Amino acid sequence: MHAVPTNKHDKLLDQGTLKLFLKAFVPMLLLALGIILYWYLNYNPPQVVHTTAALPIPTVKVAEVVAQRVTIPVTSRGEVNPANEIQLTVETSGQVIFVAPQLATGGMFKKGDLLLKVDDTRYRLDVVRAEAQVVSVRQAYRQVKDEVDAAEDIEGLASPRRYREQRVAEVAARLNAAEAELRLVRIQVNSTRLIAPFTGRVHRAFVGLGQYVAPGVQIAQVYPIDKFEVRLPLSEQQLGLIDLPGISSQSQNFPAVRLMLDFGGQRYSWMGRVMRTDGGIDPHNRLLYAVAQIDRPYEQDMQQPNRPELTAGQFMEAEIQGKVLNQVVVVPRDALYNGDHVWVVENHRLRLRALQIFYKDKSVVYVQNGLHPGDRIVISPVDFAIDGMKVRVRENIPIERDLTASELIKFSKIPFEVKNRQL
Repeated sequence: MHAVPTNKHDKLLDQGTLKLFLKAFVPMLLLALGIILYWYLNYNPPQVVHTTAALPIPTVKVAEVVAQRVTIPVTSRGEVNPANEIQLTVETSGQVIFVAPQLATGGMFKKGDLLLKVDDTRYRLDVVRAEAQVVSVRQAYRQVKDEVDAAEDIEGLASPRRYREQRVAEVAARLNAAEAELRLVRIQVNSTRLIAPFTGRVHRAFVGLGQYVAPGVQIAQVYPIDKFEVRLPLSEQQLGLIDLPGISSQSQNFPAVRLMLDFGGQRYSWMGRVMRTDGGIDPHNRLLYAVAQIDRPYEQDMQQPNRPELTAGQFMEAEIQGKVLNQVVVVPRDALYNGDHVWVVENHRLRLRALQIFYKDKSVVYVQNGLHPGDRIVISPVDFAIDGMKVRVRENIPIERDLTASELIKFSKIPFEVKNRQL
């Protein structure tokens, strides 16, 4: 049997001994457990299981490259303007007593229409006076001529016949002057009526009923409606694609142009030709302006029965007939990668190909170098692509694209060589 401590001092001694034992034993125990764990992990490492990830192979749409003979439509934009605009004036002065309803801003008139009339009372009185003067001088002329014809030569005069001829010539000159004055006042009477010189439209009108006008005062700005012009800015690159008379060739075959206008949610078109260019490069934007002319813009088109009338100031898009180029590859713009690259499929793997592009339009680009006939380019979007990646191919996918000037121009009466440019 052990002796049981009976006093408080012995109990405190036993508790202190236990605390010292625990402080020394616990760290040694943890160290031993760590050594055992390290030994176990070192001699029994976990086994790594290698597995192959099954990556999905994307499917792409491709189109086969074909080098072909194409006509590149050059696009531009410009404002509609009258081919000719004049200022109407009157040749006489007076109060305006009649203004035609057509002589208003935006009004349409026909050749020969009476547009304006000035009070001609004073000029009619001048006609009466001039007619009376003509009658008086004509009577005097007849009298002098009769007297001269009846007179005989008088002795002593150096040249009696010459004297009589001078008297007749003098009165005849007075008669001619009186008749000329009569014609002048009659012209002035006719000039009080302003007649439309052509079929046209009023751009701006500046006259009203009761207004006093004088010779040279501007009545209205008008323009004929048989022709309109559109100035189209062209860059140096675009100029190289068009045969412009006096610029890139001496030909007189003016390039055809299709001009388009959006109206009421619909697109309408007019046919024209590039007739000339401005005298030089615009110093502000370094562009040359070509002038396209539309003849008979108000003529009805059976294929566009609801086509609106053209108005000065409207903005139009244009497709100009370009040169015929050989061995050109046409690529959709959607197929481009980083602006000047495409993905090409070779042996079911993607290859990145750099292109040398010489012209871009809205839907396609024209490639000079970088592709060869038979190459298959990717025309569908690829979420993730790297060079050499394996793909599945869907071939013979048609390329949807907008019709170009070379195809849409065929309904026009203007001859235009039609060229296909499908991939």
